[in-house]
Amino acid sequence: MLDPVNYYGSVSAQGVMTLPSLPYGFCNLPGGSYSVTTVQPGTWGAATFMGIRVQLSGPSQMVGYLSGAVGAKSSQYWGYTWQEMPMPRTGPIYGGQLLIETINGMSCSLPVSF
Repeated sequence: MLDPVNYYGSVSAQGVMTLPSLPYGFCNLPGGSYSVTTVQPGTWGAATFMGIRVQLSGPSQMVGYLSGAVGAKSSQYWGYTWQEMPMPRTGPIYGGQLLIETINGMSCSLPVSF
């Protein structure tokens, strides 16, 4: 298993993301579960990731960018840095953002924090 602190390089994303309904001007985000696939890999470094261009398919079709950081696996280690945690250092994303560029082909600039 790679240590996310010491890995620097390309990163992609896939999975399912559940988003809330968000009214945002002309760009309304239909809430629901979206399948996430990578359109263009981003960059990973020091347990952070940025610039992963993704397509989300679900109640609507969206394209955007993911960025964020990886946190401690359990509340026992919340607030610890990666170097302070015992091995193996694994965990869920603890904070990030999806910047939605388009919803159903319509240009938007909608940030969704998670």
